[in-house]
Amino acid sequence: MYKISVIVPVYNAESTIKNTLKSIGEQTIKELEIICVDDGSTDASADVIKKEQKEDGRIKYYFQKNQGAGAARNKGIVMAHGEYIAFMDADDEYATNDSLLHLYRAAKKNKAKVCGGSAVGNGISDDGQRRFITSGWYEFKEYQFDYMFGRFIFNRDYIWNNKLIRFPELKVYEDPIFLIYALSEINRFYVIAEDIYHYNGEHQVLTMNLDKTKDYLRGLIRELRFTSKKRLINLHYIVFERLEKEANYYAEKNLDSGDLELFKLLIDANQAVDLQMIYEVDKKKRKNYMLPALNTIWTMSNKYLKLQNSAVIKISKKLIRR
Repeated sequence: MYKISVIVPVYNAESTIKNTLKSIGEQTIKELEIICVDDGSTDASADVIKKEQKEDGRIKYYFQKNQGAGAARNKGIVMAHGEYIAFMDADDEYATNDSLLHLYRAAKKNKAKVCGGSAVGNGISDDGQRRFITSGWYEFKEYQFDYMFGRFIFNRDYIWNNKLIRFPELKVYEDPIFLIYALSEINRFYVIAEDIYHYNGEHQVLTMNLDKTKDYLRGLIRELRFTSKKRLINLHYIVFERLEKEANYYAEKNLDSGDLELFKLLIDANQAVDLQMIYEVDKKKRKNYMLPALNTIWTMSNKYLKLQNSAVIKISKKLIRR
């Protein structure tokens, strides 16, 4: 029986996937299956994986038409047979050869359905979120963080039996959604202070386009609504800051596209912000807050339409400001 199934979504990763597979294959815990789900790569990723497969029979290769990393990971969950499931991106690696062994032993000893460790990489500090200072039980209501899911392992039966815990089929921002569901559904999870996962940088920044920007907004809207419903004030504010800074930046770059869906998503995102929760963290936020991108649209409407379509503008203003 496999102790851990490591799921690796792959898309045009011919230059990095070999090192990633080597990092997994060299783990001191040997009862692994390594599930590579090729998400419609157009480069030589498949050739590299199949060559490594000949050297390590634990590697399994599956192909699907391009649907995004979330769909690839969901397929991996279906194909997994391990007692626990881990996720690895095709350009990352484990911090040490004992990473998975440390996680598995801690999970078994403490009968934890979810067990995590520390992340390493440029800019990652000892903040108690990305890096854990001490080992022990954490409660999600106290933790309230949603990034870097690759440093956790998840009991397969726990994931399999809870259909809510799946990756949304988004091109970006699918992993924070998965992690908040996995941690909030169980609430209590175990962590170890050891370095587990080495992140090699941002995976989406250089490839953000209009479609990915819209998916980013969809993911943020979903998480804002979730954190508002669960009254997770600190996490709600973290997500709000991503919306206000990163997502808004990408949205403003695409405003000249005239995409109506983008405009609607901006309105939905603005409405998903729980201003009462935001005000509890930052007293400077106005109660009639509006996203900068929507302010830009509003200014452009007033300047160029000269209020000729005043009825439309009034309706739009009402929708934006609730």
